[in-house]
Amino acid sequence: MKKQTKKLPSFKRKPALIIGLILLMAVVALITAKILASISQNNVNNEPKGTTETTEQTTTEITTNNTDDPNDKTPKQYEGPDVNTLDYLSGVITYAGPADNNLIISTTIDQYLSSGTCELTLTQGSRTVSRTADILANPSSSTCDGFDIPLSELSGGTWNINIKLTSSDRTGIITGEVNL
Repeated sequence: MKKQTKKLPSFKRKPALIIGLILLMAVVALITAKILASISQNNVNNEPKGTTETTEQTTTEITTNNTDDPNDKTPKQYEGPDVNTLDYLSGVITYAGPADNNLIISTTIDQYLSSGTCELTLTQGSRTVSRTADILANPSSSTCDGFDIPLSELSGGTWNINIKLTSSDRTGIITGEVNL
């Protein structure tokens, strides 16, 4: 009886197989590099072609359309008199709501003021709650130092907000409401 011997793979075939795999990987890498370079070049050259006049016209249209875009986060430029030269003070309530068992009220005053006071009056029917805070300067505007009124002093429902601004010889009023 003859003993069966297992045939081992030929060592002569292995180098050819390895070289073939290396060449295949090189071809795939080159094709991938060409595709990525083509995509990158398309993104760079995606500008409209034509004369300078056409390019300027396209740029103008894009700028005009961006002002109507609801997702445009660019702040609108104020067009009017310099608010710092007005004879009255103006501003907005930037936040009014409950947080950490307090009613928080934050403001932005349009004018740059180095000092002054903010007199807050909250009213709901015949109930009134009052507070006073200093005006603090920001780089190009001002703010009231902030109002934190414990919710235990207030009942639920709608409260009217009235903030009287006073600085030097100018005054102004910011109004709003908050629902608790």
